[in-house]
Amino acid sequence: MAPSASYPSIMLLLLAVVAAIAAVCSGHPTRYRDLPAADCHAQPTILSYHIHVTYNFMNEDQIAGAMALRSEAKRALADFAGPDCDGRYDYGRLCFIVDHDFNTTLEGGPFPVGEWSIFVPIPYFAVALQFMMQRHGEFPLLIHPNTGCEYEDHSIWAMWTGVPSPQPLDLEGAGMIPWTQTNEFNTTTTDTTNIPCLNSGMTCRSANPILARTESVPCCFPLTCPCAPGETCACK
Repeated sequence: MAPSASYPSIMLLLLAVVAAIAAVCSGHPTRYRDLPAADCHAQPTILSYHIHVTYNFMNEDQIAGAMALRSEAKRALADFAGPDCDGRYDYGRLCFIVDHDFNTTLEGGPFPVGEWSIFVPIPYFAVALQFMMQRHGEFPLLIHPNTGCEYEDHSIWAMWTGVPSPQPLDLEGAGMIPWTQTNEFNTTTTDTTNIPCLNSGMTCRSANPILARTESVPCCFPLTCPCAPGETCACK
């Protein structure tokens, strides 16, 4: 019979397992496994939003104007935005998406025109939307929820501000299937990638004069945003 492991050896093994679990938990956002698929016929949960700015990528003046708007938006929303994100979903912060060359179309669709976009978690929707709706100028906006039902998110649940592109979005060519969840699997508004409100220390109001009349971003109960318009402060 093989000798049994000594008590010190067992303790060292347990400590190693605990350390490994802690490393995994600290290195990755909270996510959930094996959640049921979204029912696209039953008003699935909105996890976040995208705001897309569209333009003619064949026209240099249009590209320059769209990039100037992007720079203006980044300055205006700087107190709320984190670093640029290189994907489209589940960042847990407001961020400007950089996932393709803005001088051409997004590879894989669905846009037939040039576009740049912002990932907008639920608590930032009002402040981001108010700025973009009033400042987009000649560039049409596509604003849509992210539920995982990408076909509906980009069509019947979306809204345009300004004149939509005369060319329709190629949703099926981009792998979006009607009434079928094609993204956002195993994520909810209670994980750290799709926050429903702001935690302690997160900026809830900006002193930027452009946003002076904008309501504060909602803090998680019982936290509050303890400052007046015209000041920058965080949830406490």
